[in-house]
Order: sequence, then C-alpha cells, then structure tokens
Amino acid sequence: MNKREKMTSITVNLGLALCVTLLAGVPGTAAASQIAVDTDFWNPHVMNRSDVKTANSGVNLKNDLGLDKKAVLDLTIKFKNKTTDPRTFFIHHDGANFQGNKTLGHSVGFQGGTYLAGDRVNSEMKYDHFQVGMKNESVTPGGVFSTIYQLNHVSLESHLTDKSSLFTGNKKETFNCLGIGFGWESLGTTKFFAEVTPLSIGGGIYSGYNLGVKSQLSSNTSFVIGYKQVGMQKGKDNAATRTRLDLSGMYWGLTSNF
Repeated sequence: MNKREKMTSITVNLGLALCVTLLAGVPGTAAASQIAVDTDFWNPHVMNRSDVKTANSGVNLKNDLGLDKKAVLDLTIKFKNKTTDPRTFFIHHDGANFQGNKTLGHSVGFQGGTYLAGDRVNSEMKYDHFQVGMKNESVTPGGVFSTIYQLNHVSLESHLTDKSSLFTGNKKETFNCLGIGFGWESLGTTKFFAEVTPLSIGGGIYSGYNLGVKSQLSSNTSFVIGYKQVGMQKGKDNAATRTRLDLSGMYWGLTSNF
C-alpha cells in the first residue's frame, strides 16, 4: 500500500467511525419513530469481466475457472429519527463465497504460479461488503428523489489450487471507499424504484445499480422484487495487479417496519 492509499484508508476509517458515532447520537434514535429491516435474497452470477490479475498474468473468474451463481443474503437496517425527517441512516452487509471445480482449457498464471491446460483446479472467490450511510430524500409530485452517501468496506479473497500438484495460490485485497448515489421511488402502495451509484472515491471502486418494485402487504411489511448489479474493484484497469468482481442477478425480499 503506497502513502496515498494509506492516507485514504485512514481517512475513510475515521469517516466510518464518525458516521457510526453521529448515528448513535441522533436525538431520539434510541426511540426512533421508524426502524426498518430489509432482508433480501439475491441470486447473482459472476459476470464475464471478473478477474484477478497478478504480476502481468491473470485469470478470468467466470471463463477460466467457471465461477457462476451463489445465493447471497443482503441485510440492511435503517433508522429514521421521525417520519418528517428527510434523512434515513442505514447499515448494510452482504457477502458470499463463490466456488468452482474445473479442468483448465488453457494455461493461466496466478500469484507467481502457472496452471497448465488440462490441470484440474479448485477455485474460490470470497467477498464481504459492509456499508454505512445516509439517504437524503425529497418528496415531489413526481416521486421521492434521493441523494445517497455511502462508506464502503470491501474484502476480496481468492484461492486457486491445482489438484494434482496441490499448489495453492492465495490473494486477499481489502479497501475502503466513499460512494455517492442517486435514487427515485414512485408514490403509492405499489412503488417502483431505481438507484444508481456511479461515483466512488478511495482505495478501490464500489459501484452499481438497483431496479425493482415494492408492494405493501400490511401496514408494517412490504414485499420487494428487483434486479441489481454491483462492481467491486481493487486496482486500476491498466495496473499490474488488480482484483475485480462484478455480480448481477434477481432478488426478492421483505421490508419490515418497527
């Protein structure tokens, strides 16, 4: 980690701590007018551009290793001081371990090792994503428009094992970044919504979009179905080393208000 990345990491870590402290200190949060829990079941697939590049060699997670789908549990807790407050604070986590078992169609390089065509390999890509943030909403006749501020912590851990030689290469990357996104939600009991996070600043990139519909089942519960895509990347596209994981797929879930 160079000096600039180290300073960025320290700054974002301080921002995470400050955000949690401010959230704990929001007047009335302990007896909040509204607390909501989003529980989403996501079934994403690994996209074609996902790869791990090391020392000018690399491996594609989908095409070379066959990593595909995995069930992911998304959990978000939201806090609102009062119903008239335009701010919603949130804490979010998602993560999964994608695993593969495949005979290589061609030789690949990973962490200083060469895996030959015809070798049988086991592979893993594990990610963890923690997020805290705030959504600032504005209600208009055309729907609810929002600006979303995020603090993200991402861990990307990859393993590749040759089953014949038992050689294993490992690589782990972690980064923190600030994200800015925008959202829209229609009015009424059945709500269409869209969110996009195009801006990411810090030691890596976390971006994506989320489209869906929310239908109210009762005064306290709503059913949600949608489609989302996220991209997580440590290292620039033209860097000698890079880890990139792009996921997309349908999800469904429930939102419960307390």
